[in-house]
Amino acid sequence: MPSTRYDLIEFVCNKKIPELKSMVICLEDAILESEIDIWLKNIENLLVNLENQTKNPIVFIRPRNPKMALELYKINNIEKINGFVLPKFDNISFLDWLEVINKSPKNFIFMPTLETSDVLNPYSTNNLCEKLINNNLKDRILALRIGWNDLLSCLRLRRNKENTIYDSPLNYTIWMLINIFASKWFYLTAPVCENFKNNELLEKEFKLDLQHGLIWKTVIHPNQIKCIHELLKVNNWDYESAKMIIDKNSKAVFQINWTMCEPATHYNWALEIMERFKYFGLEGKQQKK
Repeated sequence: MPSTRYDLIEFVCNKKIPELKSMVICLEDAILESEIDIWLKNIENLLVNLENQTKNPIVFIRPRNPKMALELYKINNIEKINGFVLPKFDNISFLDWLEVINKSPKNFIFMPTLETSDVLNPYSTNNLCEKLINNNLKDRILALRIGWNDLLSCLRLRRNKENTIYDSPLNYTIWMLINIFASKWFYLTAPVCENFKNNELLEKEFKLDLQHGLIWKTVIHPNQIKCIHELLKVNNWDYESAKMIIDKNSKAVFQINWTMCEPATHYNWALEIMERFKYFGLEGKQQKK
């Protein structure tokens, strides 16, 4: 199990495949119905290999539905993986996924995916957030993944390859989900950028992701990896500010480069900056391995 949420950046952003630190095996949209049996056999073989190794990558499986998830529990050594990604997670499917969570190995953690029309409704989304809290699931939720393409599909749309997701009707949805879930201290993931030729667009979008407090960025091509890792590095001003904000000896209000810093209100931001610094270092510097 990863020590912090930033460890899992590697499952979507790792270029050295033989040394892959973490991954998600998708049994949902990424495979055809006719390929399920083949992939289940592949998973059985993977679990045998995990059992025979002392140092394993972080592994998540995304089952097609709750029924498949329960069937996966019957496979030998399934406890060797770290958990499930839960697709189509909403108020309608909640009880079925709750059964999956309650019957899971104790080491499992989960990443529910918000990607149905139900979560476009703020009242339904707030209700879903309350269900997670009331059922004591918060400690077992690593992050909430937002299925941007599925949500756009609910609107009969596909994102324009020249624009960020923030230039689409989902801009409102991003704000809504952040306001509801982040205020309850859940973490949400950033959307995939389908255009892997134009990294200027990726850079623009991921900067907005970070400004909105989203974590991780699912990449779909190796061209995107270096860009994401560079953007996750902390700039010097943020680092110096964060370091002073969390310093117990700092004043109640002070300035750095003509910008006010106030530990009482900036402390939570500072903790996030220092955690990013821990894993990705400073801009312009090579991170130590």
